[in-house]
Amino acid sequence: MVLRLSDLLNVAGYAAYAAILETALEHSSKEEFLSALNSNDIWGGAGSIADQAFSPVSVVDANRAEFARLMTALADFMLDCDAASNERVRFWHQAFRRT
Repeated sequence: MVLRLSDLLNVAGYAAYAAILETALEHSSKEEFLSALNSNDIWGGAGSIADQAFSPVSVVDANRAEFARLMTALADFMLDCDAASNERVRFWHQAFRRT
């Protein structure tokens, strides 16, 4: 799912955001990987992947819908394995489920 999200971001012209996810995938331990997935670069406020990719939200297209689905799946994964230490994961999880 992280690789698919990275691919989607690359195709849509968000190479810098894709690189953040690709870096997370390079971590060899589960703990480092999950820590990287909790970063504010992904879930933070202004400037984060969650906040800026495929904005504005009023634009409806297949990539935006796929992005919301993948971000929801990523948040589901993190919540299911009790790895969501960044409180913004829960916020964005709810936001993406509504889109």
